[in-house]
Amino acid sequence: MRVFSDRREVPPLGGSAVTIGNFDGLHQGHRALLAAVDAAARDRGLTRTVLTFEPHPAEVLAPGRAPTRVCPRSEKLRLLEAAGVDVVVAQRFEASFAALSPQAFIQDVLLDSLAARHVVVGYDFGFGRRRAGDVSTLRAAGEVHGFAVQAIQAQRLDDGTVASSTLVREAVRSGEVARARGVLGRWFSVVG
Repeated sequence: MRVFSDRREVPPLGGSAVTIGNFDGLHQGHRALLAAVDAAARDRGLTRTVLTFEPHPAEVLAPGRAPTRVCPRSEKLRLLEAAGVDVVVAQRFEASFAALSPQAFIQDVLLDSLAARHVVVGYDFGFGRRRAGDVSTLRAAGEVHGFAVQAIQAQRLDDGTVASSTLVREAVRSGEVARARGVLGRWFSVVG
């Protein structure tokens, strides 16, 4: 797996299946995104690519409300590699990146840097300055620029709760490690 800290460092990929997100903890919802990327990459001969952010966007945009991380960057990268990802862009998240309009994000990041041919996102995906872009914005751009967009529905646990990093944090904080395991699909661990 190749890891880059900036989208502008990525060599030409010749086409990629891309998923985008924080991937904190790599829970069941994240695994659904990765499975869809894997299937699209296999079917179309594309590079399996993950765009994630360092630091977590909330650490830049709302430092007082930034969540505790489920796992550190090194563990996230280890889990992504184990999932079969080819390329990870752990994009430095800073004010200039946050200021990109949805259209600039699509052109600069998805098309010019990652050669996106298939984009997989969560049902509630938002991007660009103030999350002005959404799945509909992506789909419209995909029709113009020739990339497919696949939105993955919420991954629900047996009790109907949506799998999320927030749910993992809450379960660990309250000592419900079995619940955290259900969301993660593996036991919660601490790296140190």
